Amino acid sequence: MKRFAAGIILSFMLIYVLPLAFNVQPAKAGTIVVPDDYASIQRAIDVASPFDTIFVRKGVYCENLFIGKALSLVGEDWQQTIIDGGGTGHVIYIKANNVKVSGFTIKNSSSEYPYSGIYLDESHGCHICGNNITAMYYGIRIYNSSDNYVYQNYINYEYGASSSVMGIELAWSQNNTISNNYIEIGIKLAESRNNLIDWNTFLNRWALAVDVEINSNYNTFMRNHINCSYGFFISGSIGNVIKGNEVVTRDDCVRVWQANNTVMSENNFNVEEYGYYALYIRWSHNCVFYHNNIFSGGVSISEGLIGNVWDDGYPSGGNYWEKQWGKSDYYSGPNQDQPGSDGIVDTPYDLGYGNKDRYPFMNPYREPLFEISSSPQSQKFYAPQTKSYTIIVTSVNSFILPVNLSCTWLGSAPSGITFSLSRSTITSPPNGKDTSNLTITASQTATTGSYTLRITGTSESLTNYIDIAVTVLSASLDITPPEISEPLQTPLNNTIQPDERVKISVNVTDGESGISQVILSYTTDNGTTWTNLNMQLNMTTSSYEQEIPQQQPDTIVKYKIIACDNAGNNATKDNNGYGYKYHVIPEFPSTLILVIFMLTTLMATTLWKTKRKHQRS
Repeated sequence: MKRFAAGIILSFMLIYVLPLAFNVQPAKAGTIVVPDDYASIQRAIDVASPFDTIFVRKGVYCENLFIGKALSLVGEDWQQTIIDGGGTGHVIYIKANNVKVSGFTIKNSSSEYPYSGIYLDESHGCHICGNNITAMYYGIRIYNSSDNYVYQNYINYEYGASSSVMGIELAWSQNNTISNNYIEIGIKLAESRNNLIDWNTFLNRWALAVDVEINSNYNTFMRNHINCSYGFFISGSIGNVIKGNEVVTRDDCVRVWQANNTVMSENNFNVEEYGYYALYIRWSHNCVFYHNNIFSGGVSISEGLIGNVWDDGYPSGGNYWEKQWGKSDYYSGPNQDQPGSDGIVDTPYDLGYGNKDRYPFMNPYREPLFEISSSPQSQKFYAPQTKSYTIIVTSVNSFILPVNLSCTWLGSAPSGITFSLSRSTITSPPNGKDTSNLTITASQTATTGSYTLRITGTSESLTNYIDIAVTVLSASLDITPPEISEPLQTPLNNTIQPDERVKISVNVTDGESGISQVILSYTTDNGTTWTNLNMQLNMTTSSYEQEIPQQQPDTIVKYKIIACDNAGNNATKDNNGYGYKYHVIPEFPSTLILVIFMLTTLMATTLWKTKRKHQRS
């Protein structure tokens, strides 16, 4: 089937690395490079020691991988480092704790149950981050596994996938976090408990976004964006929480079927087609439903519901029902019998069979809160190297309270890596943003691998977080030279005086090991000798600048730019070998100046005499 919204891929996706070779060689300093050291990824996995990093360079690798030990598998570029399973089995099968997989395109598993792009089998503490996965049956399947983190992945499906295709399945698994993924198809939980599913985007107009099946208890679904055929289907499970989600569906937003103690709050529900429901509830007791906005679609409930609550009491309130007719707000108080409006409709909203929202809102509910994000969300570090992230705190619904920021590593803290925040407390303006700079330094002794740093914001009872990916590699793995823009020259050619210095500006970038040096090299004797000048970074313009000293009249100056990164890769910008040139304006010879002066004087004298002659006549 066709992909949906392929362009969104990449607010989510990030930066990673890996290579290949044919001769078996000993691993270098905990890092194995494919294909440089081994011809295949699986061979590198087989010889790796626990907690090694396997770095795979860009290319297509037709393999089905088995990982049975703790290690980091890192792709150089998620778009161009491709693992193709050839339509058989799992593409990556993990049966080990503390495995990390990031930076790949993973495709062509078998389309039969239970084969997956990535399959976690009795594996704990794993991180799956920053991958582009095409699901043929499952994109990612987590089986009998706990405490894993799946984030910043793009999971899609294409023609030939099973009719039961699913983006992610958790089966008999608990305490996993599925966060910040773009999932073109849905997620399924079967006998899985205490999992957190938050900040994901689900987009498929013909699919169910979230399927919670029997005995999947006490899971939390927060702040997800859903635009699908169905939103949530929860059956035979208890204690699940659906909070702060944005749900737009063609059919029902939420179906609750024999699912006691379900809690739904602070969600926005929109049903686009007539005849479907924001909430469809059957044989589910002791559920709580408050501070939701039902913009379209009503509620369908069954008889005999016991203990369900449709508001949070007074004055906290209930829900906003766009289709509640005849609303008025002249009174206030727990019984709505005191003069004065309070934002709550004066009469309860009757849902049928004795169910009532006692305190429905006149207007949509908007709780003041804050959101936290990072730019970028992933980076590679070629040790030793320092990089920065911008942590952004956004006020929502006029939130005005200070937010305290803290940073913690998920799992054990890596050695040789330090971090600091420029500001640990931020107070954003109402409905505005404020930032703190996060600086991370990977020292020469930093352990290579992939790590996750969680940035948590707290404000009174509110908590929010963002996970950022930190991948540490040796600078020797960087084989990509810097990129140099066309230089800007001031002043331009044909106007340069003998007493003028010429300023050269250029933009130089290197997304991997970073810029070490930028040189302006010039010659005045057509390349017989060259003079090198170090260019300085202008922090305001982000360009490198230097001046060529003033030259003698009639001099032809040729110049080029040379940039070097921290891994020793060089790049030269020299106008395709011709060099950039300018010509210093020649001085007039003194004899010529004297002749011009004499001619000018003679002409002036002649004109004066002619004028006097005409005046006399």
